[in-house]
Amino acid sequence: PDNTSVKVDSVLEEEIALSIWPNPASDYLELNTTLEGGFEVRVLDVLGKVVLVKNDVFQSDGLDITQLPNGLYTLQIQQAAKILSKSFSKQ
Repeated sequence: PDNTSVKVDSVLEEEIALSIWPNPASDYLELNTTLEGGFEVRVLDVLGKVVLVKNDVFQSDGLDITQLPNGLYTLQIQQAAKILSKSFSKQ
């Protein structure tokens, strides 16, 4: 018998990360991510409802959350097909 082996190379995705601080926050969130360039930021409440959207955000911009009521939220950043999420508390 002919034993033919096929080698398949797996493609490793670049590692992407997101950190936010301070947590809990009261007025502004600082963002740090490995994504480069502008991205979209969404803040979701505990029910999954989008309560804040900001487009073309860069790391150095930070995020004004003064208008949000106190509570728990999820921050999502999206750039093309990449989506990163972190939870935070507003006090």
